[in-house]
Amino acid sequence: MSVNPPALFAFDAHVSSLDDAVKLSQERSVTRLLSLAWHLRQRDCARASALTDEIESLLPGAGLTDVERSVTVARVRLIQAEIQALFAELDAAEALATEAIREFERVKDLAGIGDGYWLLASIWTDRGIESQVVKSLSAALQTYRLSGDRDRI
Repeated sequence: MSVNPPALFAFDAHVSSLDDAVKLSQERSVTRLLSLAWHLRQRDCARASALTDEIESLLPGAGLTDVERSVTVARVRLIQAEIQALFAELDAAEALATEAIREFERVKDLAGIGDGYWLLASIWTDRGIESQVVKSLSAALQTYRLSGDRDRI
């Protein structure tokens, strides 16, 4: 498994192709499932949630390094956080996003940290607290710049 972050966004054709690969494969790849769940997080929350459950069940036997496992768990928390935010469960979303950020920080995954702060900015927007929105977006941009990920910047 690679610890490279998934693309922030994907075209429908890419997601459809990824979905087909998951459906056709007899092996349940944590990497593919995670990528699909990430890209379904806003398109199909129920399916993304089911995929995160499957990912967590596969983790013990996935043969991941400690860092790969940490990045996977953090990305799963971020997906779960975004789903909670989309359903206006802002306290749960904030807790999950904060948990993801802490784990990304522990393994120094800068793109993941930025993604977490970007989600926090959205949560603070929903709460109407502009100072926290600005703080979160600034933190996201800072970590994206450090990561060198041009798409995220």
